[in-house]
Amino acid sequence: MAAWPPNLEEAGWEPNHWAYLAEGGANIIYRYTGPPEWPFVNTLGNGQSIVLRVKKEVPEPDAHVVPYPDEYLENVIAHLLPTSSLPVLRKIPVDDQLRTFLQTLVHQSEQVRPSSRRTKSNIDLSAPFIWAMPDLSRSSVPGSFVVEIKLVKLLTWLGEEPVLTLTRRISSIFMQPANQALLTSIVQAQQILDPMDIEGIAKAWAQVMQCNLCDANDDMIQPITLQEYKEAVLEPPAALNEPNVQALRKLIVAHMLSATIKDLSLLFTVTPDLHPPSRFEAKESKTLDVSSSIDRSSKNAMTEGESHNSPDVPEGSILTTLPVSISGAEVAVYWTKEPQNKSVEHAFIMVHGKLRDGDRYWTIMNDALQSAVKDNYKGANNNSVIVAPQFYSTKLNKGQYSDKTLAWGDVNAWQAGSVATHPKNTPASSVDAIDAIIDHFTDNQKYPNLRNITLVGHGGGAQLMNRYATVGKDGPKNVHVRYVVGDPSSSAYFTEHRPVTDKSIASIDKCPEYNDWRYGFASYPGTLSSNKSTSDYFSQYINRDVVNIVGYKDTLKNGDQKCMALLQGGQKRRDRNLSWWRYINMLGATNENLDGFPGNFSNLPDWSHHSNGVIKTRLCVVEDASHDAAKVFGSKEGRSALFNDYDVEMGWRPQGWSYRASKPISNKNASNSTSSTSSTSPSSTSSSHSGADASHLPQLSVSNDASRTMMTVASVLAPAAVLFIAMI
Repeated sequence: MAAWPPNLEEAGWEPNHWAYLAEGGANIIYRYTGPPEWPFVNTLGNGQSIVLRVKKEVPEPDAHVVPYPDEYLENVIAHLLPTSSLPVLRKIPVDDQLRTFLQTLVHQSEQVRPSSRRTKSNIDLSAPFIWAMPDLSRSSVPGSFVVEIKLVKLLTWLGEEPVLTLTRRISSIFMQPANQALLTSIVQAQQILDPMDIEGIAKAWAQVMQCNLCDANDDMIQPITLQEYKEAVLEPPAALNEPNVQALRKLIVAHMLSATIKDLSLLFTVTPDLHPPSRFEAKESKTLDVSSSIDRSSKNAMTEGESHNSPDVPEGSILTTLPVSISGAEVAVYWTKEPQNKSVEHAFIMVHGKLRDGDRYWTIMNDALQSAVKDNYKGANNNSVIVAPQFYSTKLNKGQYSDKTLAWGDVNAWQAGSVATHPKNTPASSVDAIDAIIDHFTDNQKYPNLRNITLVGHGGGAQLMNRYATVGKDGPKNVHVRYVVGDPSSSAYFTEHRPVTDKSIASIDKCPEYNDWRYGFASYPGTLSSNKSTSDYFSQYINRDVVNIVGYKDTLKNGDQKCMALLQGGQKRRDRNLSWWRYINMLGATNENLDGFPGNFSNLPDWSHHSNGVIKTRLCVVEDASHDAAKVFGSKEGRSALFNDYDVEMGWRPQGWSYRASKPISNKNASNSTSSTSSTSPSSTSSSHSGADASHLPQLSVSNDASRTMMTVASVLAPAAVLFIAMI
C-alpha cells in the first residue's frame, strides 16, 4: 500500500473541517476534524487523520533558517534518527483556493491561539506550499492513548542529573539514536550556548579566548549551508580548543543543530501491553488538580470525601452500573428502584459535588421531586426516574468499586471531563459516562413516553455540567434536554478575558495556566470526532436550555482558590457565577440589564452573530441559600429550574435593577450550532426577565444527531512504545 497521507493537491478544502492544534516558533498545526473520508482520513488503513503544518511569518533575517526542508530531513535528520521513526510529509502547493482556505483558518483560530504567540506572528500567506502529515497526537490503537514528551524536558533532566547522559535517558525509553556520540556533543553545545544568540557567540568567544580576529569575521554569522549540516552529522566536531574561525564556525553549526533536536517531541502510545508501572499511576495533571488547601491535612494527605466503608444505598434506589460505550468500562449509578419504564416521562440525571456522594445527591433530587409532586407543582410527577452517577476516587474510595468501574486518580479530574485512570487503559471519561446515561434513555422501546431529560449538577457536579453544556453532544431526537448548573467554582471561558483586574486578588501575568482547559480553551483536548472553534462552542452553549442557579450566600472561601479560579470573580463562588452571567451576555451583545453585577470586562469580541442579541441561558439567584444543594434545589427558584417548561424564577437581582426586554438584532444573521426548535409563545413571565425571550425557549427540542464526545487528557508520563518523532 502506498505511503499515507496521499497526494493532496486536488483535495477540497473546507475550513469548518479543521481546528487549531498547536504551534511552535515557525509553524502552526491544524488538525482535520471533518467527516471520516479519504483523503483526509486513512479509511483504507488505521483510520488516522492528518494535520497541516503551515509556515508562520518569520521576521527577517530568520526567514532563511531552513530553505531546504526535504533535503534537511533526508541528509541530516535521517542520520540521527531511523527513517521508520519519521513521519511521511506531503508538500502541498498553495494555489488561490488553498490561500483563501488559509485566510479563513487565520480568522477561526484567532481566539484559540495563546496570546503570546498571536501578537508575534501569523500564517505566512505568501508561502508557496504547506505540509501534510499524519496526526500523531491521537492513537489509532483501540484501548490506548498518546503521551507527548518534549525533548527540552530530557535536557533539563540531564542538567539535574549530570551522571545521566541524554543517550542513556533515550535508551530507557526504547529508542537508540543512530549516533550516540553526536547527541552527546549536541547536548554539551546546547548547554553552553542556549542562553546566547548566534550573533553573540563570536563576542563571547573573543572575550574568553582573547581572539580579536573573531570580531571582524562576518563569515561566522552567515546562514548555515546544507553541506555544513551534512558534515556535522557525519563527522561530529572534536574538542574545540583552537581560537580560530573554522573552529568557531563548527561550534555555531553544532549549536544550530542542537536547537533542532531541542524542538523535537517524543510521542508514545500507551497500550494494555505496555501499561505504566505503578509508580507512575499517581502522577496527575497539574492543570486538572484543583484541590484547595482545605482538602488536605497538615501532612498534605487528601482528607476530603467519603469513608472507605460500604456505600449507602438510599431507600427507593439501587446502586448499579451502566456500560460506557464499547470500552468495557462501567459507570456506577444510583437509580430509582423498579421504575415503570413504559410510563417514564422525565429523567433526572443528578451529578454530585466534589465529595463524590452520589447517594446523598440522589436523595436531594428525590426529595425535591416528591415535595413538588405533593404540592401538585406543575411539571412534577411520579412518572420520573432519577439517576445519580458515582465518580469514584482511586485514592479515597478504594474497595467501593469493581474491576470495571470508572474511577479517577486525580480527585477532581472528572469535573473537567477527564479520562478515568481505572480500569487500566480505559479511554472513557466522565463526559462519556454522561453520554452513556443519556444514550440509555434513547431506547424508544424501553422509554416510549420519555419527553424530557434534565441534567443537574451542584458544586463540582455543576462544573462538569457547565462544561458538558458547552462541549457535549446534542441530546436525542424528540426529547428536550435542560442543563441546570448550580454554584460551580469555575467555568470554561471562551476568550482570554477575565472579570478580575485587581492584581491584589490575582494577576494574569502571574498565572500562566489561567486559560488552560477547565478554566478556558487553551490546550483544550477536543473530542474524538470534532473540535469546534471557541465561538462555535459559545453558540452551542447559549442556544441550549441552560439554567444557572446561584446561592446568593455562597460566599465562603472553600472552593477552588487557585489563581485560575480567582481570576473568574475573586474568592466567592457567588461572585464568579454572577460575573459569568455578565460575561456571556456581553459576548452575545444582549439587552440584558447588567447593572450591579460584578465583573470588569473590556475589549470583548462581538459574537452577536451567534446570538442575534438573544441567549437562551437563564439565571436564578436563591437569595437565602449558601453552598447547599438541598436548599438551592428545594427553593422556589430551584423548583422552577427543575420542573417548569418556561417559568423559571429569576430570584434576586441587584438593588435598583429593572427589566429590559430582549432586542433581537435584525440586521445580523445569527448562527445556531444546535437544532431548530418548535415552540409556542407564552406571555411574558419571570423566565423572560432573566435575559431571554420566553418564545426563544422550546418546550420540545428536535435535535440533530451529533458526534460522540470524549475529552482525552493524558495524565501519566511513562515508558511505552515509540511511534515516531515529529518536529514542529
